[in-house]
Amino acid sequence: MTADELAALGAIAQAIVAFATLATTIVIAVLVYLGGRKFSRLQHDQALREAWNTLDTIVLTDNELLVIADELMPPKPTPNTSIPDRKRKWFTYLVLNAILARFLAMKADATPLDHGVEFHLKYLLLNDDVYKLTQESGYEEPFANFCKKLREEADAQQMGSV
Repeated sequence: MTADELAALGAIAQAIVAFATLATTIVIAVLVYLGGRKFSRLQHDQALREAWNTLDTIVLTDNELLVIADELMPPKPTPNTSIPDRKRKWFTYLVLNAILARFLAMKADATPLDHGVEFHLKYLLLNDDVYKLTQESGYEEPFANFCKKLREEADAQQMGSV
């Protein structure tokens, strides 16, 4: 092999290494961007959940504020809804929002699958009022659908055990 041929092969090898380096750099940049975007979205969702839970906690501390908040937020209560029933509704929001945060993290692959989410939700969803809140209170469609599926499974299990 001549010196010119070796130089040409060296140039080709350098071009291949440069291209591979460029491709690797682009892939890494895209993965970092996508991961950062997912993490930011999770942080945003969590901040919203915390804001709602703070609001729910404040509402639970004052009966007058509880009545006002309950009348402003869907589903609307009946005019004779008792204070304990209103408190149960707003406490349910606290519980559901905690479960929702875990559900969203699992959906985003930010945390491993947690069967406790299903276990607790199935139990909660046996209560018609809790189920109604998951379907009529503005929860995201994936969560509302997940709750619907769990409720149907729980109903089927109850029918099978009767």
